[in-house]
Amino acid sequence: MLGVPPLSLERAAHRQLRRRGLLVASELTRYRTLREAVGTVLAPADVEGTTRAVTATVREVLRAGLEDERIAGTPAARARQVLELTASYRRSLLERKLVDPAEAQ
Repeated sequence: MLGVPPLSLERAAHRQLRRRGLLVASELTRYRTLREAVGTVLAPADVEGTTRAVTATVREVLRAGLEDERIAGTPAARARQVLELTASYRRSLLERKLVDPAEAQ
């Protein structure tokens, strides 16, 4: 056809990240980083259980592209906690030059 190999959107996104000096975090790194953020932001009695419970929600917030500045304007306390947790998790990954794959899609 065009003489170029096919390129999936996912591979294209990963290339763009690498050009910016970022990599997609491994599943283990994502879990450990989120667990640290849960312990810091929420400080629950059961950090492991809470981490498992919020993982899908955090991933959806990242996919939706909600930005940090929305935290202050969020009236619901639970929603504000989730946004604060997601922001903390995201910052921790970025400090390591990593991103969650939910942001890379």
